[in-house]
Amino acid sequence: MSAKQIISDYHDIDYPTRGSKYTIEQRQYAAYLYLMWGTTKKIAQEMGIPKNTIGEWTRQDWWEQLTTKLRLEKKDEIDSTLTRVTDKLTGAIENKVDNPDDISLRDLTTTYGILFDKQRLLRNEPTSIKGGVTNDQLESLKAQFESLVGQTIEGERVD
Repeated sequence: MSAKQIISDYHDIDYPTRGSKYTIEQRQYAAYLYLMWGTTKKIAQEMGIPKNTIGEWTRQDWWEQLTTKLRLEKKDEIDSTLTRVTDKLTGAIENKVDNPDDISLRDLTTTYGILFDKQRLLRNEPTSIKGGVTNDQLESLKAQFESLVGQTIEGERVD
């Protein structure tokens, strides 16, 4: 992603530039690099902007708004990639059943399962099913039943 792509997508953010020698494009690119590298020192070296300046930017509202949007965009890109790969793996698994070759069915299904779980995590969806009744749920039901003892429900006394 280039700085030009960033500015075209995120022009709605209010970037305070009065009195600054740095352009909006530079600020956006610094935010993009921060998401990639996670360090202001490396960005400062790459862009020739003092580390303290970038550090100040990271504490401003526009930085949070921009990095949030960039993270969501990257999350969507990763989700799309995982979808394409899992679709290919599904086809490969189907193919493997009919045409055994060098890649084992176990390896294909394991890879598929891992990618599927990662994609569900990325989407904030569950990766497992929890079954059964907990002790807290049973205690709650017990208390409800005990509160009904001696009452009349639909014309019948509960004992």
